[in-house]
Amino acid sequence: MKKFLSVFSILTACNFFCFSEITIDTVWGAWDYHEEEYGYECLLAVGADGIDYLQESQEYIVFEKNWKNSYREDWKGKSVIKVPGDVYLIESYNQEGNKFVFHVRYEYSTSGAEATMDFIIHFVDENHMWNENYRTKEPPKDDLMYNRMPTIESLNIKKISLNEGDLMYCNDNLRLRTRPSIHASDSKVIVSMKKGTKVKVLKINSWKGYIDNILADWAEVEVIEDSFDKDGKPLPKGTRGWCFGAYLTLLD
Repeated sequence: MKKFLSVFSILTACNFFCFSEITIDTVWGAWDYHEEEYGYECLLAVGADGIDYLQESQEYIVFEKNWKNSYREDWKGKSVIKVPGDVYLIESYNQEGNKFVFHVRYEYSTSGAEATMDFIIHFVDENHMWNENYRTKEPPKDDLMYNRMPTIESLNIKKISLNEGDLMYCNDNLRLRTRPSIHASDSKVIVSMKKGTKVKVLKINSWKGYIDNILADWAEVEVIEDSFDKDGKPLPKGTRGWCFGAYLTLLD
């Protein structure tokens, strides 16, 4: 019995050590260095490895496998690192304990010219890491430590997906916009559609929106016949714009 317990203890200790070790699977996901407080309408959705994450600020890093939303065919299905304004294609990586050195390729000009660099990540544990400054090589201050972002599922946020070609109606008065955003300065309101207005979904935006505690697709839609604005004035058939999918319901 004592021998069995000794062997069991050794195996348990080994298992604990193995699971506490940082592996490449720990990397994939979204990371942010701000304190997370959820529930704001300004939250944006980012995708990583087929799982939706939320992020509060514009200071995040996403490690994504099988990137789908690339305008470059040769980058689709590849592993990438995404930061605001830039995408880095992962060509290879080396692991030194809890330090990962990603050799990446990126476009550094509008002409499509490319360059390479090393993107270096140090893990403190499975939920905290920092990005090495290529100049100073110094670890950051505490407020620059990146935190793993929770999944949509863990936050119990309602999620709505739409499909191109769907015929739908507005289940509330709904603004039609020039862009799929309520925050962008160039997102102007075209018209406010009256509850019950019928539309056809033409296009789904690649990024979901997060409004009123709901994560949903932004959809480019076209107004179909017998539709009105919120003041009861007829809307011309064919009027187009973007609207938030949480306020659209599929027609029977």
